[in-house]
Amino acid sequence: MAQRYGERGVSLVEVALAMLVVSLIMTPLLMIYNAEYKRAKVNKTLGTFNSLQEALNRYINENDRYPMPARLNLNVDSDDFGLQLTTLAGIQDCPTMTDGVCSLVDPVTGHAILIGGVPFASLNVEAGQSLDAWKNKIVYVVTRDQTDAVGFNPDGLREIGLQYYDEATGQRETVTTFDAVSGATVPQLVDALFISMGDAGRGAFNADGVREAACGDPPPLDNQNCSFATTTFLMHQGGAITHRGRYGNSTRAFAEGSDRYYDDLTHPVEYLNRAYWNENANVAENVVTDLAFVGIGQGEPTHTLDVRGDVMVRGNLLTNDICKITYGTDPVTNMPTVETNCFNPVKIYGNEASMICDDMNGVSGVAPSTGIGMLNGDTGVVCASPINEAGEPIIGQRYDADNFVGGFRIPAAGFTAGGCSGMQRVISINASGGVVCSAL
Repeated sequence: MAQRYGERGVSLVEVALAMLVVSLIMTPLLMIYNAEYKRAKVNKTLGTFNSLQEALNRYINENDRYPMPARLNLNVDSDDFGLQLTTLAGIQDCPTMTDGVCSLVDPVTGHAILIGGVPFASLNVEAGQSLDAWKNKIVYVVTRDQTDAVGFNPDGLREIGLQYYDEATGQRETVTTFDAVSGATVPQLVDALFISMGDAGRGAFNADGVREAACGDPPPLDNQNCSFATTTFLMHQGGAITHRGRYGNSTRAFAEGSDRYYDDLTHPVEYLNRAYWNENANVAENVVTDLAFVGIGQGEPTHTLDVRGDVMVRGNLLTNDICKITYGTDPVTNMPTVETNCFNPVKIYGNEASMICDDMNGVSGVAPSTGIGMLNGDTGVVCASPINEAGEPIIGQRYDADNFVGGFRIPAAGFTAGGCSGMQRVISINASGGVVCSAL
């Protein structure tokens, strides 16, 4: 066979060089893909946390308490799979977790918590919502007394502590928040917490309720949350929690085989988001809300119930004080001011029998009109008569030295003597008993 000039085979050196070039191109691409894959897993788990938070809020609104945990060691074949516990009796003491749920009391602070699984069936969510992106069960930690409707505090009991790892100090540091009341930075405590044991799944229960990977004991960072030995948990977020819920840095690190390795994901339940009205499950006829301010016709309410317009009450209107509030600005400091003028009414509704001007009170055949005046040193209300400058009824009233007949008397000590000058009229009596005048 004749040889074709210009043709030759590929040498092993050329093949090796080609493979090297391909590997140099593919290595960063694979690294990017791997990073994006892990990031997608993290984002999916964080999204699950947010969904669980919403379901938890609905449950709290309807039941006036947090749900108790479910057992981590159950699977779909169990009748109690995904259901919260119904009693505290018989719960194991942490760190023992052979029953899938345990109770822990801090010997120093006295804080008491429950640790178990997400009670997805009690929260009315799918079973998949109780798993992280690695198909392991999400751990649900809750302040024990908040699971009891009797002891439940909607403002929070907050007995779960939070920490983060600070690279600068090489230590676990306390997560803090700003307390507007004291003006100080204080430890951040929460009522509930969701935890994913992350990619490594150290100490996690899988979807079948089996604890596959052992946890181990601290100091490794990744062992703190799965040890179930403390009421303080290590956050993947770090630093101070601001009013916007942001954190200063991250604890997460992936130095395999070192004490620094940590891949958990956490979601603290810091506040209850109850921005709606709901029917209370315990008292069906009650519709409730825990909003700080409710506005009707008022886009920016500044009071618990802020109404712009008229209020119609068919029934009794009960109040401790009736107030007039005047908003202004201090001319020196230019700061807003609030002036409150309140009085405490004895009764602002219903009928007072002694004020009825009719036959029952001794005045026959007169219209039920009243006037206010002074008589024998007392302020009183007289029926069916104007009052002269001396404060006496023009139309004679039947009375003796001590009592009105056809009217009623209020002790003079309850009022401030006074009158209106010329071209003025009495329009009301103020909270101190003084006469309020207005121009004619």
